[in-house]
Amino acid sequence: RTEGFPSFSPDGSQVAYWYARDGDVLNPNEVYVVPSAGGTPRNLTRTLDRTIFQSAWMPDGRSLLFAVVKFHKHDENAPFFSKVFRYVFATGRILELFDNGSNLAPSPDGKTIAFLKRDDKRSSDIYLYDIEKRQQSRLASDTTKKNALSWSPDGKKIVYNISRQR
Repeated sequence: RTEGFPSFSPDGSQVAYWYARDGDVLNPNEVYVVPSAGGTPRNLTRTLDRTIFQSAWMPDGRSLLFAVVKFHKHDENAPFFSKVFRYVFATGRILELFDNGSNLAPSPDGKTIAFLKRDDKRSSDIYLYDIEKRQQSRLASDTTKKNALSWSPDGKKIVYNISRQR
């Protein structure tokens, strides 16, 4: 078995992790959740025919964000495409949120998701997604590669890593 990228829920009662479908590392990754005290894992993303490349708990622990990518196995020149979804534990529903997002970072109040949106291979811009309004807006745009978005505890600032192009 090859599990990876574990993360505790905000209250510590559950652990989300990735696992290759049917244990085959050539298959798409899926997201599972298991009680942190042990128990039977639950697959949250079996219905998606895509590879998960990031998951992030919402601050209230009632839902989990994940970014998925669909690779074109037969066309290497096809554009990279990703989507961001939200799994709601109370209903078991998977809600589609927006396209082309990665590095998901929900705000401390859970109302906004900061994310990276790549428009070309050299740079990515920071966007904010308002969950209630279902709207995104660009926060920062420049020629640097960015990653590791993180909110300040009061939700007023965002920090991130940058890599300058040469």
